[in-house]
This record gives sequence, C-alpha cells and structure tokens, in this order.
Amino acid sequence: MMRKLAAFEGYLGDFAVTEADLLQRGFPETGSPEFFAFVATDATGSLSGYAVCYTIPFTYDLRPTLVVKELFVREAYRGKGVGRRLLAEVERAARERGCGLIKWAVLPGNERAERVYRAWGGEPDMQWRYWRREVAGEEPTLSRRSTMSNALCTLFLGSIFVVIVALNESVFADEGMWLFNAPPLKQLKERYHFEPTQKTVWVLRQTREP
Repeated sequence: MMRKLAAFEGYLGDFAVTEADLLQRGFPETGSPEFFAFVATDATGSLSGYAVCYTIPFTYDLRPTLVVKELFVREAYRGKGVGRRLLAEVERAARERGCGLIKWAVLPGNERAERVYRAWGGEPDMQWRYWRREVAGEEPTLSRRSTMSNALCTLFLGSIFVVIVALNESVFADEGMWLFNAPPLKQLKERYHFEPTQKTVWVLRQTREP
C-alpha cells in the first residue's frame, strides 16, 4: 500500500522502502522504534488502510507533537469509514502520549481528504509553510564568521535527528522537512537553497477527550 500512496503523491520513482526496512525501523533489535503504525483490515483479513506516525518529543509547550507521516486507504474501501477509524486510533495514541498537537500534510487539490480531516476537527495551519532542502553528499563550506554567527548545532531527540539553525528567527526541521514561521526567511532561503513543498500543513490543535 505504501507504493500505491507513492504513486498517488507522485514520488514512486524515488520510493525505496522495503518490507525489511520497515521491520528494522519499526521493530529494531536494539534502540527505539522510529515509527508506529495502525493497520485496518476487512472481514477476510485483506488490508484496507494504514496510518504511520511518529512523535516529536516536545515543542514550545514542552508537550509532544504526534506527526501523521502517512495515511492511506485503498480505493475500494474509501467512503466506508476506514479513514475515520484510523484517525480515531491516531488521536487515541496522541492522548496516551500526552500530545498537545497532531500534525500532517495534505496534497493540494485532495478535497476528499480535506473533508474527512475537517470533520475530524483538523484545520490548515496558516501560520506555517512547509519547506524542504535535499541533503547533498558534500558538506557545506562555512566561513569562520558565519559559523560563529549562525550557531549551527545538532541534537538527537529520541529517534528523530534535528538540526537547529539560529538566525534570529525560529527554525525547525525533522527528517529533512522544514517548517518556517511565515513570512519565509529570505536570508536563510537564499543561503541554504530551501524551497517550498506542494503540501499544506494541517493540525488538530488540541487532542480531545474520548
């Protein structure tokens, strides 16, 4: 089903995930899992949909944020409540982890998904724009002055590798996907060649009680 989602979202040519990769990252022999997932099946045991999630340990409010990395329902099962049931499990997981926010991205024009998310209580996050930068093989060359002034530092937060660049504005990145507080930072964009993605950030701002 992940390949079907990749085809739908237009990155099938770059899709490299295998079953072995998922087992290694989701059920490692040592260390913490990099994600958790919910899978929906029909009465015969056939897969009908799935949701893949991970958590950001804390943000400004010192509470975790749950990120829905992927949510997909097979075409034959759409409109039958599979997506809503998966989202209910996602929200339950967010409450159990003490999350204050659930966040995900939606392709422009996917109005059917947007209707489901609005009915669930989600809304587009108009304060932020989704940005990204491809990671090149070579390391960037920084002058001594720029190294001192930009205060580049790296951290490990759980299983998520985070890079924070201090440029007198707040910048956050996880797994190569960047969120910039609107308006975009022109200086940072030009220096590091960031570009906006086509997805819109959506959020469920407060996890509700069951």
